[in-house]
Amino acid sequence: MFTKTSWDLWKEECKQLGIVTFCRDLDQAIGSGVPVGMISEFCGPPGSGKTQMCLQLCINAQIPAQLGGLGAKAVYFDTNFGFHPGRLQEIASACVRHCQKLVQIHKKELVAATRDFSIDRLMNAVYYRHIHGCSEMLEGIETLERLLKSGEKIVITNDVTTRINGQDSQVIPALGNTHSHKINQRVILGQSDEDPAGVHIASVEKGLFRTRMAVKFQISQAGIRGVRKK
Repeated sequence: MFTKTSWDLWKEECKQLGIVTFCRDLDQAIGSGVPVGMISEFCGPPGSGKTQMCLQLCINAQIPAQLGGLGAKAVYFDTNFGFHPGRLQEIASACVRHCQKLVQIHKKELVAATRDFSIDRLMNAVYYRHIHGCSEMLEGIETLERLLKSGEKIVITNDVTTRINGQDSQVIPALGNTHSHKINQRVILGQSDEDPAGVHIASVEKGLFRTRMAVKFQISQAGIRGVRKK
């Protein structure tokens, strides 16, 4: 009747790698990157970095396993025309340069792993589909369900809305409580008012490892990166 113990599940979880964001503080906050077999949500207003985060994850999912990545591919479902191929190419180019630097440090043992790791290969491994209407949305959801069962990572984005309660108002994630119970992790993104332009804040509102934790990250030409601590 019982095929696995909690110890077995824990050992399996320890072996699984997440998709890194290139912001170490954020990766640690959500558990070594975006976790496997779960739904992670990045929520925030326009300009908070949701699309940039998704584009970065599409590229980082393809980092070779020898460099600590997954060597995987990515599927991007677009519902609001937020996908930018030119921006994806910029992020891919920066990722290739980053991995080449790692190869120079570790030299011979990693040369073969990154020989075919190029911008063209990264771009060709990101599959894109724009969702037109409810029927295509349902079809996309069925596809995501199959991917989850096979142990893939699912990342979704969500907007924010304003909840009015008498004379008070509160900015909250959209889609309501029912949706909130369906996701495993929620990270709210926003711009930092106290830091230079390009610095953003990621607040873990719902997490598997740490909750109510906020970290800073920046969006540069290279993509998502951590903020150097003074």
